[in-house]
Amino acid sequence: MLPTLASLRNCVRLIVTFAACAIVAAATACAPADEGAAQRGATFERPAGALTRPGDPADSIADPEAALVASACLRGDPTHGEPWSIEHVADDSPLLALVPLQDLSPRDSARLAARISRAADALPADTTVADFRGLPVAVRDAWLLTPASDDTTVVAVVARRLPIESNPLEEHLTLFAVPDTLLPARRPLTVQWNARSAGAEEQLETRDPLVALRAPDGRLRVLLVRESPGRPLVESIGRDATGRWVLLWEGALASCP
Repeated sequence: MLPTLASLRNCVRLIVTFAACAIVAAATACAPADEGAAQRGATFERPAGALTRPGDPADSIADPEAALVASACLRGDPTHGEPWSIEHVADDSPLLALVPLQDLSPRDSARLAARISRAADALPADTTVADFRGLPVAVRDAWLLTPASDDTTVVAVVARRLPIESNPLEEHLTLFAVPDTLLPARRPLTVQWNARSAGAEEQLETRDPLVALRAPDGRLRVLLVRESPGRPLVESIGRDATGRWVLLWEGALASCP
């Protein structure tokens, strides 16, 4: 007996159904056993207190450190006598005064320079480039940040020079130091953060403060420009939960038009 038209249609439906089931089964076998693992693998979680840099997966306007400079730009060209400056920092962050060493009386500036030199000498030496231990410290620049009468931070840039005739070397040290409240009579400075570079003059990285401000979280920030043979970077040095100065953010900013 020849198959009827209805029975042929039923056979076609069965073949299509079996083919669809085979495709679904193959796709299921190739899928990850834990779909949540794939989703978690695409999620970036920043550890608490981690340094942020532009371009990180979690770096966005929601990052409070990046938000401070989200609309900022860098202006300056020291090779043509124009010092670095920063513009358009967050409007809700009031600026604070950085009083330069030159604005102090000669007596006070000399005393502060001596305290800075002693603080720099007390830091562990780095002899990876040369041994600068025992060489005199020259205070290139220094600033006083005093947001309150009982709260002072000294920001300083000091240098040592190794006068080798054929290849003179220099060491530059940028430091944040606070008076030691345990010894009010002598008031030595305790360095809480420092960055060092050493080498030939044309290879040195230098750091200078651009601006001091109080961030929306109420803590202080000092923005530094880190100048190197490549593109200048901006570093945000701020107080952490313990009150110590630490590096919180670094990255490149656009040039001001």
